[in-house]
Amino acid sequence: MIEKLIVSVLKGTAPKRIPIWFMRQAGRYLPEYKKIRLQTKNFMNAVLTPEIAAEITLQPIRRFDIDAAIIFSDILVIPYAMGINVEFHEGIGPVIEFDFNPNNPLSKINWRDSENFNDVVSKICQTISIVKENLTKSHPSTATIGFAGAPWTVTCYLLEKNRKKGGDFELTRQIAYQYPKAFKKIIDEITDATIVFLLAQIDAGAEVIKVFDSHAGLLSEHQFQSLVTEPMIKIVQAIKSQHPDIPIIGFPRKAGILYERFASETQVDCIALDHTPPLRWIKENIQKHCVVQGNLDNIYLTLDLNDAQEAISDSVTSIIANLYSPSVGRFIFNLGHGCLPETKIENLEYVINKIRNIF
Repeated sequence: MIEKLIVSVLKGTAPKRIPIWFMRQAGRYLPEYKKIRLQTKNFMNAVLTPEIAAEITLQPIRRFDIDAAIIFSDILVIPYAMGINVEFHEGIGPVIEFDFNPNNPLSKINWRDSENFNDVVSKICQTISIVKENLTKSHPSTATIGFAGAPWTVTCYLLEKNRKKGGDFELTRQIAYQYPKAFKKIIDEITDATIVFLLAQIDAGAEVIKVFDSHAGLLSEHQFQSLVTEPMIKIVQAIKSQHPDIPIIGFPRKAGILYERFASETQVDCIALDHTPPLRWIKENIQKHCVVQGNLDNIYLTLDLNDAQEAISDSVTSIIANLYSPSVGRFIFNLGHGCLPETKIENLEYVINKIRNIF
C-alpha cells in the first residue's frame, strides 16, 4: 500500500520528509481557478457542482504536487443545506438571510430529514469521490481532506447581518451574552448537523477531517469552553466512535494559550496554529498533546519575492527548526491561515522548494 505522508504523521509515524499543504490552496489566486469560475453562475454553484468542485480541488495538486487535497467547499455549506439563503457578493463576502428569534431560535433551522440537506451533503460527497478516484490514478500518495466550519464560527456568520469587513462579530457576541440558552440551542443544532456532514464525507472517502473555527479567538475563556471546546469534544467523540482511525485536525484560530487546553480536552489528532503563538511555546505546550500544523504567516505569500525572499526563508527555517524533528515527526507544514487572493504563485513554489531542499 502506498504511504500517504500526512495520514502517517497524523497517526504517529515519523516521516521521511516534512508533509506540506496549504489552507485555501484551491481557489482565488490561481489563474486556472479564475478561468473555471467564469463558467459558473456563482460561488455556491461552483461548490455544489461536483465535477467543477473536484477540478478546482485538484488544480493545486497538479501545479504544486503537495501532500493533501482539501475539498473545494465552504464553511457556510451547513446553513445553506439547512435551507437558509446564503449568497456570496463580490467585495462584501457572505450575505445570509436569518433573523434571530430568542423565543424560538430554531424556527428557521430545518435539516433533520430534509431533502435539501441530504442533497447538498450528497453533492459534497460526490466531489470527494471524484477527487479520490483521480488522486488514486495520478497522485496516489496525496491524502483527501474533508472539512466543515466549527459551530461557533458558522453561527457568527449566521447571526451577523451587514457585518463590516474586519469587524469582530459584535452582534453575535452580544446575542451570545444576552440570550445564552437560545444561542446554545443554535450551537447544539449546528454541532449535530456538522457531525452528520463529516461522517458522510468520511463514508465518501475523506481520509482526514479538519474543523475550522476561524473566530475562536474572539471569545472569553468561559465562552471558549462552552462554544468552542465542548462542541468540538462532541464532534470528535462522534467521529471516533464510528471511525477511530480517521485523523481529525482542529483549528481554533487565535486561541492563544487556550490552544493547549483545547488540544488536551478535545483529543484531536492535530492542532492547526495561526502565526501568532511563539514557536518555542508551541513545541513545549502543544506538541506533547498532538501533531501541530502551521504556521507561516499568509501575508508572506503576498510579498514581492525579490524583496522578501530572505524574510520568507528565515521564517520557514525558524518554523522547521523549532517544530520538526526527523525522529519524532508530529509536524505538518502549512500556513497560519488560508491563501489570500493576493497570494503569488512564485512564493508558494519558493516555500515548497525550500522545505523539500532542506531535507
